[in-house]
Amino acid sequence: MDTLVLALKDAPVSASNKERALQVAAKVGGVDPDDLDLILRTLDSLYYVRAHLEAPLEKFVADVLVALRAAGTTGFLATENEQLLRSRLTALLSIASLAVSAKAQVLQRDYSYLFHDAKIITDLRPVFGQNTTDPPHGMILDHTLKLVYHEGLGGHKELYLALDSSDLIELKKVIERAEEKEQVLRTLLASKDLRVF
Repeated sequence: MDTLVLALKDAPVSASNKERALQVAAKVGGVDPDDLDLILRTLDSLYYVRAHLEAPLEKFVADVLVALRAAGTTGFLATENEQLLRSRLTALLSIASLAVSAKAQVLQRDYSYLFHDAKIITDLRPVFGQNTTDPPHGMILDHTLKLVYHEGLGGHKELYLALDSSDLIELKKVIERAEEKEQVLRTLLASKDLRVF
């Protein structure tokens, strides 16, 4: 337990979940990689919920214990084990780098709508004259931008936007501009020794 807490404290704030798992695994011997992955994912979830609720540590740990009791894990929460579990949860949930990462995740998702996926569907539409039995006079080439997003706690929602070739060019320019601005900001933050989550 102590080795795990120390390994987690040593992991950099900006480490990805995969990087952190590799660093922790290198320092914590004798733990099955699947078990370690489950432990880290559970901790990430607990940190995220605590950051989202902005709950004080002591109250959050007490609430987790209540939830464990409600889930029927009373044997594990026998009186002699409860204090040990409380102290271990407190130690595991007191790691500053994980708290900062969780806070960053909460802030990153603090929007009404979150992007999930996108697709552009390209169509040819025939243009017929008065007599529909004659071949078409030509075709319209257009595109449909399908945006899939999350709204609140609900499932996925979709939005379809019609685009033509000039819209695609404009959309490409807008994306390239955003990428350029991001690169400038990343360089600036790196020069100030500020992390990007």
